[in-house]
Amino acid sequence: MVGKPIPEFTLTAVNSAAQSIELSQFAGHPVVLNFFASWCIPCKTELPEFAAVSKKELGKVDFVGVDENDTRSGGSSILRRSGVDYPAAFDGEGQLAQRFHLVGLPTTFFIDSKGRVVALVVGQVSSSMLETNIAKIISS
Repeated sequence: MVGKPIPEFTLTAVNSAAQSIELSQFAGHPVVLNFFASWCIPCKTELPEFAAVSKKELGKVDFVGVDENDTRSGGSSILRRSGVDYPAAFDGEGQLAQRFHLVGLPTTFFIDSKGRVVALVVGQVSSSMLETNIAKIISS
């Protein structure tokens, strides 16, 4: 998917089934899109780092989470424990897995302001990988 436009989606928020999250609402901004689940051990490790960097990079890059193949309560719990306050969508049945070619969790897409995938990481993202890929999407 690197070099291609990111597929659009609309899902409800993890913390509110009444609130919708659409990827298009972040159009024109660089985006870090992270697929995670409460049962995923590497996700539990990387989410606090994502939370910290999202606060540090506020206004430069948007972070969006997608809780994949999970329960809403599990997703809400991991977000709270990790300190994540950026938008997170709920995909409990895994309907996005095929469209995004997910082969495992976590999976993180780094999307430029034109909506193209600049980088993709399957597995846990290290701090240096996060910083390097954010620099790529901010400068493109």
